[in-house]
Amino acid sequence: MKCFYHSADLDGIASAAIVLLAERGNDIEMIGIDYGDEFPWNSIEKGEKVYMVDFSLPENDMWNLYEMCDLIWIDHHKTAIEAVEGDTACPITGVRQVGKAACELAWEWLWRKIGWGETIPLWARLLGRYDVWDNSDKENWFDKILPFQYGIKLYRHSPKTLAEWACSLFNTGTCLDECFRIIRDGTLILAYQEQEDAKAAKYGALEISVDGLTGIAINSQRRNSAALSSVFDPDKHDFMSCFSMRPDRKWTVSFYTTKDSVDVSEMAKRRGGGGHKKAAGFISEEVPF
Repeated sequence: MKCFYHSADLDGIASAAIVLLAERGNDIEMIGIDYGDEFPWNSIEKGEKVYMVDFSLPENDMWNLYEMCDLIWIDHHKTAIEAVEGDTACPITGVRQVGKAACELAWEWLWRKIGWGETIPLWARLLGRYDVWDNSDKENWFDKILPFQYGIKLYRHSPKTLAEWACSLFNTGTCLDECFRIIRDGTLILAYQEQEDAKAAKYGALEISVDGLTGIAINSQRRNSAALSSVFDPDKHDFMSCFSMRPDRKWTVSFYTTKDSVDVSEMAKRRGGGGHKKAAGFISEEVPF
């Protein structure tokens, strides 16, 4: 049994941790993967159970994988879902839904196997709401989402360690106390990071134009719209972009927007990538601006 998960962010790692919790006691290989990585086709055994969470392959490759194995696909990326599912019912097992994070979908799909109850744990809810840019639930921790994201990055970096940590919280009943501690750490980190981002953006940000839209961009490994929040002006700019060179000398380009009228997933899709309506990206031989 294998689980492929998006290794570039905590939603993918948390989704894989939830798969581990559901399949504990079974032999499952966890394989982190990012867009642009070579997929290990030769490692897939005919008919074996394979999870793919918070990640997808190009459309034809997804169907090839489905024919090879017992595939369970859990995802929330708009462009991937539209490409594979189209207008017909998709026979691939799992759950796909825009608007919820992959870790939230994974919990909804697997909670009966985990046995901890239907309600998603606070740590997973906070990670999930961050990944889909949702601060709308003002009665339930909306102001803690960003600090928690920064704080937990100090401690949890793999599905195995996150699953072990989640088990310890459940067994000891300390989830709330631990989340508060992480939020306190994250609040301090966030304050420092905001200062550093503002300094970098002041001297390094540039205005760009893509597909007739005006954006603000920076050469940065951050891959996070927060890198440009201090210079983004919604009256002037339609989107933000972080771009950086990979070791193979290709470019990773990310697009972000706060505007409902702009769909950056379509901008990325035109360049061979994809993602969400308000956060998407692609890999290219050159920067398109």
